[in-house]
Amino acid sequence: MNQAEACAHKALFPKDPLQIGDINSSNWCRDCVVVHEETHMNKDWIEDSLQPEIDAFNTFLAGYGIDIDCAVSASTHCSTALTPERKAELDLIWEYHILIAVLTWGLQSHGDANEATLACYQEIRDALKAKCPD
Repeated sequence: MNQAEACAHKALFPKDPLQIGDINSSNWCRDCVVVHEETHMNKDWIEDSLQPEIDAFNTFLAGYGIDIDCAVSASTHCSTALTPERKAELDLIWEYHILIAVLTWGLQSHGDANEATLACYQEIRDALKAKCPD
């Protein structure tokens, strides 16, 4: 990209620092959209929604002598045998925790993902600014 192209593209970003409203179809970036969606999956879903429910279920199970540590593959220890009825009950409780995780994820704002997107676009604008100083 030559300097004239960089200056023309930089003009698509009206403010510095950028705000979320400055991102639109004329300066759209596929890679920044990917950053946004990865943040939804890795932060909003895994860290903020699913992991707390896994931890809560593991705490529940530990009260019944079932110790599960996801960081250690051989950590499942059952001090009591599970009857089919008890297993069915635990399956329902696990499904409840998954439902809570899904609802938590669905009710979250786009804050984390938007911040990640904004940082990506700001990086583009900064690179353009280096090639086309004010």
